[in-house]
Order: sequence, then C-alpha cells, then structure tokens
Amino acid sequence: MSTTAAVNMAVGVAQEIHADDAVTTRSALSRAARAGAARLVRTAFRRTGPAGTAGASGLP
Repeated sequence: MSTTAAVNMAVGVAQEIHADDAVTTRSALSRAARAGAARLVRTAFRRTGPAGTAGASGLP
C-alpha cells in the first residue's frame, strides 16, 4: 500500500513540474508573439514616400 502511494506521489509531482514548465513556455511564446505582432504593425504603418523618402504617405 505504501509503495503505491509513493509511486502515485512521484507521478503527481512529475506531472505538476511538467505542467509548470508548459505554462512557462506558453507564456514566453505568447510574449514573443505579441512583440512580433507589434513589430509588424509598426513596420506596416511606417510612413515612407516615393523611393523611401520620409514624411510622405506612400499611398496612391
């Protein structure tokens, strides 16, 4: 009986550690995705004119 409890506890601890690592990784990926999306938005709305001159809208 005590062996079963010890094995069950060890499996539970391993699962908790794995879950914590997964949450940490997901948080890091989410932060990286948001940073990348913000960078893309800033690049998409950068104002450049003909031949890259600053200040013109660049729209037809």
